[in-house]
Amino acid sequence: GNEPPLGDAERGMLRRRLGLPPTDRMLIANLNRPFKVEPRIFDTWMSVLTKVPDSTSLWMFRWPEALQAEENLQKEAAKRGLAGRLLFTDLLPIDMRITGKGLADLFLDTPEYNAHGTATEVLSAGVPVLSLPGGKPHSSRVASSVLLSLGMSELVSRTPSDYQDLAVLLIRHQGAFSTVKSKLMGVKEGHRLFDKRWWAEHLERSFEMIWEVACAGEQPMHVVAALRGQAGSRVE
Repeated sequence: GNEPPLGDAERGMLRRRLGLPPTDRMLIANLNRPFKVEPRIFDTWMSVLTKVPDSTSLWMFRWPEALQAEENLQKEAAKRGLAGRLLFTDLLPIDMRITGKGLADLFLDTPEYNAHGTATEVLSAGVPVLSLPGGKPHSSRVASSVLLSLGMSELVSRTPSDYQDLAVLLIRHQGAFSTVKSKLMGVKEGHRLFDKRWWAEHLERSFEMIWEVACAGEQPMHVVAALRGQAGSRVE
């Protein structure tokens, strides 16, 4: 859904509760499962951290099925002289699944396997997502497609160097970050991407159409749903 942004006081309180930095410090994040974090993008994140103020941290989740990942990534960060710059927390409780992601300032996506639902949740919470399409036809392009649907093409990088440079720019320059943040807050209001009722109604109509096809004794076919009384519903 389209989540209202957290207020400054609430963001500060929730960051403290989770052991995250105060709100006057930039908090970048990647909250994807660790199998999506391949060495090249981790190297890029570490390079970004060397080019921004030491007060900037990278927030990641501690996934129960991959606890070794935290130890491994912390070791790799320490090798690069960045001990203490990676912050791990447990997964957010279900009632904070979306709003809690709004504790981050900027989300850095993984190119070879993009954030999917996570990207939508992060954007819904008002956090800009910086993406880089990878080489796979679907899984590496989802977050970029979501950004393009919102008209946020400036957050879709073309090359790894563009991705790194834009991350550094947004972290170091408040004006550039504020411009992107303000645009996101404006375009997400009322956008169908975050309209839970619209998605639920069209999913229900799709199920009805599938059932109608089955009851008519027809072979399975593609359905394209619009709500009753609207143009656009069809079967193929």
